[in-house]
Amino acid sequence: MISVAEAEQIILSEKRDFGTEEVPLRLAFNRQLAEDLVADRDLPPYNRVTMDGIAINYRDWETGTATFRILGIQPAGLAPQTWTDTTNGCIEIMTGAAMPEGFDTVVRYEDITMDNGRATIAPQRPITQGQNIHLQGTDKSAGATLVRAGKRMTPAVAAIAASVGKSCLLVKNNPRVVMLTTGSELRDVLETPEPYEIRKSNNYMVAAALHP
Repeated sequence: MISVAEAEQIILSEKRDFGTEEVPLRLAFNRQLAEDLVADRDLPPYNRVTMDGIAINYRDWETGTATFRILGIQPAGLAPQTWTDTTNGCIEIMTGAAMPEGFDTVVRYEDITMDNGRATIAPQRPITQGQNIHLQGTDKSAGATLVRAGKRMTPAVAAIAASVGKSCLLVKNNPRVVMLTTGSELRDVLETPEPYEIRKSNNYMVAAALHP
């Protein structure tokens, strides 16, 4: 008899490298990455708004302005607009939108009232400069390694791959396994065994355990 540790060492000493292949992202789940995933641009790639509300210049609020004239709307998915005069002005802005120049703070709709083209921040609402904005590059800078080669492709890693434009991925080839189950007392799962026989089950257990 040998110890468990010795048995593990024998098994690990037989490891093989089966090479790599490139597969579509949708087929890469549970495969082992053979390349690093690298940010192709800053993450987030722009100053991204995280709440629906109004964008203001914090300096206006700091100097006593509580009611702002509404200059326009900045939707998500469009290039940031430009306004020539933003003094004591605000824009309605959507979650996911890019923050335009001239504004640096977002106040939630829940903290304002709107009437006749103006937005008023409710009294005693705590406002801090830069709130509700996910600044460009604060997660990772362009060129940063996000996931190292060797990582198994989980749903989270698949999302990262998609976020950096990796429609195809280099992964490790899976080994091919042949299973042989023996025993005169064994019958197929579709068969009715005699009282002195049993159905095969270990082959299904091993196949399930080996499935990528």
